[in-house]
Amino acid sequence: MAEDDVERVIDDLNQRAEEEESELPEQADVPLNVSEDEAIQAVQKQFKDAGTECTEEEARTLVHAAREKAERKKAEKKSGSDSDEKSDDESDKDSDS
Repeated sequence: MAEDDVERVIDDLNQRAEEEESELPEQADVPLNVSEDEAIQAVQKQFKDAGTECTEEEARTLVHAAREKAERKKAEKKSGSDSDEKSDDESDKDSDS
Protein backbone atom coordinates (compact mmCIF):
# COMPACT_ATOMS: atom_id res chain seq x y z
CA MET A 1 0.00 0.00 0.00
CA ALA A 2 1.55 3.24 -1.10
CA GLU A 3 1.48 6.28 1.15
CA ASP A 4 0.17 8.12 -1.91
CA ASP A 5 -3.02 6.04 -1.71
CA VAL A 6 -3.56 7.02 1.91
CA GLU A 7 -2.84 10.68 1.19
CA ARG A 8 -5.30 10.59 -1.72
CA VAL A 9 -8.01 9.10 0.49
CA ILE A 10 -7.37 11.68 3.21
CA ASP A 11 -7.46 14.50 0.65
CA ASP A 12 -10.77 13.17 -0.73
CA LEU A 13 -12.23 12.91 2.77
CA ASN A 14 -11.08 16.43 3.64
CA GLN A 15 -12.60 17.79 0.44
CA ARG A 16 -15.89 15.98 1.06
CA ALA A 17 -16.03 17.26 4.64
CA GLU A 18 -15.39 20.80 3.45
CA GLU A 19 -18.10 20.57 0.76
CA GLU A 20 -20.59 19.15 3.26
CA GLU A 21 -19.47 21.59 5.96
CA SER A 22 -18.91 18.62 8.24
CA GLU A 23 -16.09 17.37 10.39
CA LEU A 24 -13.53 14.60 10.21
CA PRO A 25 -12.58 12.63 13.28
CA GLU A 26 -9.48 13.99 15.03
CA GLN A 27 -7.96 10.56 14.64
CA ALA A 28 -9.30 7.30 13.25
CA ASP A 29 -8.61 4.29 15.44
CA VAL A 30 -8.26 1.17 13.32
CA PRO A 31 -8.89 -2.01 15.31
CA LEU A 32 -6.20 -4.56 14.51
CA ASN A 33 -7.57 -7.58 16.36
CA VAL A 34 -10.80 -7.95 14.38
CA SER A 35 -11.68 -9.08 10.88
CA GLU A 36 -11.08 -6.73 7.96
CA ASP A 37 -14.82 -6.20 7.50
CA GLU A 38 -15.26 -5.30 11.18
CA ALA A 39 -12.31 -2.90 11.02
CA ILE A 40 -13.76 -1.23 7.91
CA GLN A 41 -17.14 -0.84 9.62
CA ALA A 42 -15.45 0.63 12.72
CA VAL A 43 -13.55 3.18 10.63
CA GLN A 44 -16.70 4.12 8.69
CA LYS A 45 -18.61 4.57 11.95
CA GLN A 46 -15.95 6.93 13.33
CA PHE A 47 -16.20 9.12 10.23
CA LYS A 48 -20.00 9.00 10.25
CA ASP A 49 -20.09 9.92 13.95
CA ALA A 50 -17.87 12.91 13.13
CA GLY A 51 -20.23 13.94 10.33
CA THR A 52 -18.49 12.74 7.15
CA GLU A 53 -19.23 9.70 5.05
CA CYS A 54 -16.31 7.37 4.36
CA THR A 55 -16.79 4.86 1.56
CA GLU A 56 -16.01 1.20 2.05
CA GLU A 57 -13.06 1.50 -0.35
CA GLU A 58 -11.66 4.51 1.51
CA ALA A 59 -12.02 2.72 4.83
CA ARG A 60 -10.39 -0.40 3.35
CA THR A 61 -7.39 1.69 2.21
CA LEU A 62 -7.01 3.15 5.71
CA VAL A 63 -7.37 -0.28 7.35
CA HIS A 64 -4.75 -1.85 5.06
CA ALA A 65 -2.33 1.01 5.66
CA ALA A 66 -2.77 0.82 9.44
CA ARG A 67 -2.26 -2.94 9.46
CA GLU A 68 0.84 -2.69 7.28
CA LYS A 69 2.23 -0.03 9.61
CA ALA A 70 1.53 -2.23 12.63
CA GLU A 71 3.27 -5.18 10.95
CA ARG A 72 6.32 -3.03 10.15
CA LYS A 73 6.50 -1.83 13.75
CA LYS A 74 6.19 -5.41 14.98
CA ALA A 75 8.97 -6.55 12.63
CA GLU A 76 11.21 -3.63 13.66
CA LYS A 77 10.62 -4.39 17.32
CA LYS A 78 11.41 -8.07 16.73
CA SER A 79 14.59 -7.30 14.80
CA GLY A 80 15.59 -4.86 17.54
CA SER A 81 15.12 -7.49 20.24
CA ASP A 82 17.04 -10.01 18.12
CA SER A 83 20.00 -7.65 17.92
CA ASP A 84 19.76 -7.05 21.68
CA GLU A 85 19.96 -10.81 22.25
CA LYS A 86 23.00 -11.03 19.97
CA SER A 87 24.64 -8.19 21.87
CA ASP A 88 23.96 -9.99 25.14
CA ASP A 89 25.45 -13.19 23.72
CA GLU A 90 28.55 -11.34 22.58
CA SER A 91 28.98 -9.63 25.95
CA ASP A 92 28.63 -13.03 27.65
CA LYS A 93 31.45 -14.35 25.45
CA ASP A 94 33.59 -11.35 26.33
CA SER A 95 33.03 -11.85 30.05
CA ASP A 96 33.95 -15.55 29.78
CA SER A 97 37.43 -14.62 28.53
